[in-house]
Amino acid sequence: MYYPVGHPSWIMGGQSWFRSSFQILHYWRAPKGVINPTTTLPYPDNYTKLFIQKSKPFGVGKLSDTTATKGMDGLYFDPEKYVMYEKIDGKNYYRNEYYNKVLSKVKTTSGKQNPTVQFEKIELPEDAPFG
Repeated sequence: MYYPVGHPSWIMGGQSWFRSSFQILHYWRAPKGVINPTTTLPYPDNYTKLFIQKSKPFGVGKLSDTTATKGMDGLYFDPEKYVMYEKIDGKNYYRNEYYNKVLSKVKTTSGKQNPTVQFEKIELPEDAPFG
């Protein structure tokens, strides 16, 4: 049986929670073999999408999902290692490997009283869900 991505009001107490909460994240496990409407390919085994269904206060995030980030294709579960991993540009990244790679480009300098952090310019897509 196939269940589409749910809305927070579908669960018990969801309407109240949706009205008063700050952030609502929804993990959706895609059924293997069902056609993905955006790629027209079947969903692979152990595929999960993370949806941001509410972000409050205004301006701290966007309503989006994991496939909105350029090059990212959702989350996958590795049953052998028993962990989730990301596929970004066709490569598997476990436990923040990708983000540690991006953060390694950060230069830090510190003064005696006011330590400062100077970031290199990192190009992010305009439609990034966290921008």
